[in-house]
Amino acid sequence: MDAGRFASTYQAWLANFESVSSPAQFALWLQNEYGISTGVGWPLSDEQLAPLLQVLKQRYATPAVDTEFGPDDALDAGDAVPWGGYFYNAWLGYA
Repeated sequence: MDAGRFASTYQAWLANFESVSSPAQFALWLQNEYGISTGVGWPLSDEQLAPLLQVLKQRYATPAVDTEFGPDDALDAGDAVPWGGYFYNAWLGYA
């Protein structure tokens, strides 16, 4: 796979999830959406993707989004929750 295709898959990730990914998340995204995996069908390893993601994050950096919500940050029904905040709050609920 050429570097340009990785760039377009990373841009697709950003468009869908509006947050940067960890190597493990991006590996699963590549496997599920594009069929990119190791020779035996496992997702690519963190060691394989970490250098590439570092370059992609620098090149396609998005402005930081505040994902910390306090008790005074109640949302109205019409408010949209950024994906980063959604996953953060889901993790807090799970933990």
